[in-house]
Amino acid sequence: MNNFKITTFALITTAVFALTPLCLFSQNSKPKDSTGSLDLKVVNNPIIHGMGVCDPHIHIFNNKAYLFASHDREPGAKFYGMYDWWVWSSSDLVHWELEFNLFPKDMWVGPTNNCWAVDGAERNGKYYFYVSGNWRTGVAVSTSGPGGPYKDALGKSIDGITYDPTVFIDDDANKTPYIIANGFPYKIARLNEDMISLAEEPKDLIHTTDDWKGDGGFMHKRNGVYYLNGHGTSYKTATNIYGPYTYRGKFYKHWIDHPTIFNWNNQTYCAFGMGDVGKFFRKTHLTYVHYKDNGDIVSDGDVGDSFIGVGQYDCSKKIQAEWYFAASDGTKKQELDSGFVVGNITNNASLYFPRVLNVAANANISIQVASVNNGGTFEVRKDKIDGKLLGKIEIPNTGSLTKYQTVTSNLKTDEGLTNIYLVYKGTAGAFANLDWLTISSTGAIVEPPKAEPIILESKPTPSTPALSAFKQIEAEDLICYSVLRTSDSNDDGPIRCISNLKNSSYSSYKIDFGSKANSSLTFQARLSSVKPGSIEIRLDSNTGPLLGTCEFENTGGLQKWVTKECKISGPAGIQHIFLVFRGEEEVKYHNSAQSLNLNWIKFVE
Repeated sequence: MNNFKITTFALITTAVFALTPLCLFSQNSKPKDSTGSLDLKVVNNPIIHGMGVCDPHIHIFNNKAYLFASHDREPGAKFYGMYDWWVWSSSDLVHWELEFNLFPKDMWVGPTNNCWAVDGAERNGKYYFYVSGNWRTGVAVSTSGPGGPYKDALGKSIDGITYDPTVFIDDDANKTPYIIANGFPYKIARLNEDMISLAEEPKDLIHTTDDWKGDGGFMHKRNGVYYLNGHGTSYKTATNIYGPYTYRGKFYKHWIDHPTIFNWNNQTYCAFGMGDVGKFFRKTHLTYVHYKDNGDIVSDGDVGDSFIGVGQYDCSKKIQAEWYFAASDGTKKQELDSGFVVGNITNNASLYFPRVLNVAANANISIQVASVNNGGTFEVRKDKIDGKLLGKIEIPNTGSLTKYQTVTSNLKTDEGLTNIYLVYKGTAGAFANLDWLTISSTGAIVEPPKAEPIILESKPTPSTPALSAFKQIEAEDLICYSVLRTSDSNDDGPIRCISNLKNSSYSSYKIDFGSKANSSLTFQARLSSVKPGSIEIRLDSNTGPLLGTCEFENTGGLQKWVTKECKISGPAGIQHIFLVFRGEEEVKYHNSAQSLNLNWIKFVE
């Protein structure tokens, strides 16, 4: 296993993507998403720079956000190249740190470029990481916390569950867990208490109409109603978890990828993917979610499409009250004809707006507010609910909670980033509704150029064990790879092999050739193929020095195994050897037909 480091830059002017072979990195390094000092990060959509963090499912554990995600590897790719799964964490939805990297080699599936959508869950102090790939779903478990480490819980996939899992914990007395997966109409099954086995056979969800096709299913519940959505923006509801589900409409202004919904600090968010440098390099965005009085979902498309995102604010523009990061219990969003407000604000209720950017010194604050009875006062405090008092806003009695007035006051602020609490003080029976606020600014936040390079260290470390060149090396015992999967097969008995190899696919191995070079070493490969091609044996990378080429023909089928060999110029010592597969079939998409399987390799003196 290898150490790795990912470096991202958001505030630069030239787009550079440095892509090196994908390797099985270890979990020792934890890159952070940052652009320098914390105050300088103004781009928060996408929430993680430079990396294709996609299929997002966010859960709140121990008052911290944990993002369970898949990973699009290459910007500008012509297909989905997904080689691992991720867990990231954040305390503010702005700054994210990689907690754990789960690799298919360490799961039942084996090395593959089809590491698809995921989800996470907690039960009885254990944490579960559900991952899908190659049309199957498995589960890893952590006893150390939501950040891992995670280990394969079953050593096999979950029977009857194919791909794109989502785990839903109901709000009944038992907190019953369910798993939903597959494509539309989606399969559902109740999970056992162990969270890794099914309590019932998977069954189709029931729908009143077929309103979309596809996968990426997600479920959440509000006020006794189950909400179901898939890729895109369409959603359905039901009062029974098994259905029937009735179409309700669309909740975003344009198509988005794999949207999911979560709650934190009395706020509701939607996490979703948007393509960057092509549709196969998706990045995660966040926006706020609101509900109309009739239960319809409204996602804030302006925030979701903006680079500012959630959890921070450009005070040169109007800040909507319903964009708060945290609200005290009892406050609630309320629907108006023109949008939403925050209502039911009573004595000591608070709203928190962290990271208000570009605040002017001694700024003015204006709020659009409605109040009854004695009005009241909004205290403006810094950093915490009882923090430094920056100023007060006296609230008049506007006559009703639907009649709004703009009220302005002066604050004692320093210039720059400010964390702001609005704390309402009123007498018994005093209520206020808040529509929006503005704060004097030093100027609008300008979106930086979209230029986020990717830098991957990919060479084996000294701790990576070397395999003897002169003993049989199983093909799946690889270090780096591109465009392949691991499959069960039979070659005079059950085997595991690497399969689905295409033109330009590669795998690599750390190999010990001993103390002497051999200019006439024999390379052997046990393979099966339905088309002719060749294997290039290269040094250090998939484009490194060529040591030799091994030609092969159509063996008569993928279960017809033959041993092919060729002469190569064998190096001395421990080397990083790449096998690059050449053939006529180009990679078109992740499920293109198989053409070559490899069982093992060996070098003979």
